[in-house]
Amino acid sequence: MTTTPDLTGPVGTAAAVVVRDAEAADAGALYRLSAAFAADGCLLPRAEHDFADRIGEFLVALRAGEVVGCAGLTEVDDALVVYNLCVAAPAQGGGIGRRLIAAATLRGHRLGRRRLVAASRTSGHWFLRQGFQEMDPRHTPAPLAALVPPGRGSLLYCRGLYSPLTSRHSPAIHARS
Repeated sequence: MTTTPDLTGPVGTAAAVVVRDAEAADAGALYRLSAAFAADGCLLPRAEHDFADRIGEFLVALRAGEVVGCAGLTEVDDALVVYNLCVAAPAQGGGIGRRLIAAATLRGHRLGRRRLVAASRTSGHWFLRQGFQEMDPRHTPAPLAALVPPGRGSLLYCRGLYSPLTSRHSPAIHARS
């Protein structure tokens, strides 16, 4: 099980947030959390059984035992793809999304991936602030380009990972110019 230390702020701030691998019992909470974002068009809609079927791909962020954020992670080529990243509205702005990306980065290292990739039609500026670059569609490998549903208006964002053993950065990411 992956857990990350509490990095939410100094002692005395809001309840501690723990990021861990999702468990089967989390599927309903993942569905409820994600449904509001899907209704707004920010996320692709998924049925509750989709979360249950893919529970091993998800990280959850918990505050006071309640799921307040999540991210799905799947491997495609040399990348670890972040999908269904969301944080409950009352918990936004507290660094939970950054914590989920940090946990995804750790998993990417553990799996030997070279980069994190995410698709978004609404959160591009947020991803850029997290060190991602917009991918140039002309240089995007087909398996990654296939992650963007036609007509949705999503863009792909990528952040290179490095090997903790060699500290060498991954090959150049073709940023959009």
